[in-house]
Amino acid sequence: MTTTLLDRARSLFGPIDELASSTAPGEPVADEALRLLAESGLRGLLVPKAAGGLELPLVEVVDLYEEVSRADGSTGWVFFASDACASYFGAYLPDDGMEDLFGGGVPLVAGQFTPNGTARVDGDDLWIDGDYQFGSGIVHATWAGGGVMTVPGEGGTPEYLGVCFPRDAVEIEGNWDVLGLQATASYDYRLREVRIPRSHAFDFLAPTVHRGSAVYSLGAITLTALGHAAWALGVTRRVLDELAGMAAGTTRVGASSSLATTAVGLTLFAWGGAMGRPAPDATAFVHRDASWLSVVGTSWGLDDPQELIDENLQWVGQFYDALGPYATDQSYQNFADPALENWQTAYYGTNLPRLVEVKRAYDPENVFTFPQGIPLQV
Repeated sequence: MTTTLLDRARSLFGPIDELASSTAPGEPVADEALRLLAESGLRGLLVPKAAGGLELPLVEVVDLYEEVSRADGSTGWVFFASDACASYFGAYLPDDGMEDLFGGGVPLVAGQFTPNGTARVDGDDLWIDGDYQFGSGIVHATWAGGGVMTVPGEGGTPEYLGVCFPRDAVEIEGNWDVLGLQATASYDYRLREVRIPRSHAFDFLAPTVHRGSAVYSLGAITLTALGHAAWALGVTRRVLDELAGMAAGTTRVGASSSLATTAVGLTLFAWGGAMGRPAPDATAFVHRDASWLSVVGTSWGLDDPQELIDENLQWVGQFYDALGPYATDQSYQNFADPALENWQTAYYGTNLPRLVEVKRAYDPENVFTFPQGIPLQV
């Protein structure tokens, strides 16, 4: 790098966060946020170099989408969505169409590419009609896109195309009354009898890659999924950052240190479903009836004082006891508990006698052993 680009993205955390905080509920992402990203060289990350973009390796694109999304989820969503849309047109449009869109630099693009529109063929032009949703960032865009099915002549076969048109050609209808990602302004939009040249269209499911590397052969859906994954990473990191900040300022009743410095916690794993279909005695794994696995744990460093260690262990014991009325008497052996009473039954249940038989047959010398391992006799 792109270390430089990543550093620039990180340096924008404060300004983007502040702009997001000052954006009124229901208002779009601030223009200033997108301007800051562009001025920092963070536009066209996924766009082919031949179209004026950066064409970064996918891993670096993910890192940058993630970092912007960590600063603000709505800004990150609009950022990656516009970049992904621009990458389609930069890679898949023929030269004339690419020049129309990218002649003045990498544009801001928005659109939904589900085939919710039709295209009537008129020589070298297409007449577009369509009703679309989820036009994330469309209020900022200079170009918009959509998915259409062509209206073939008699005996013809319809084509699924991705098309683009000036943003001014669409009617924005609103309809974005949501709890989260309000500022993406992912409005509905419509077109009626909008004429575009065929050079502004590409085969959506099997596009021809006119420029850029083999990466663009992945297609529009996969390139979009890349952005979704990176966005999820970014907002999840932000959640963890916020939780860490809250933990640093929160102290349990009677504790001598904050939650941030007390390494205790509860983890829940969703079980049930397919893993619950076999009978408990069908395999060595007996815990087929549980819907959830709860893990209460703690950790400490070599230099931590004994007072903190004792405090953590006390918390784990108290929490474990509090969960008791809501849990079975079984325990998952992959999370061994040295203090567990009746561990043989808790770990292995009614399967223990059969497991002992297997142990005797294949490890009669008890080579594979630990204090809570399967014994040679019940």
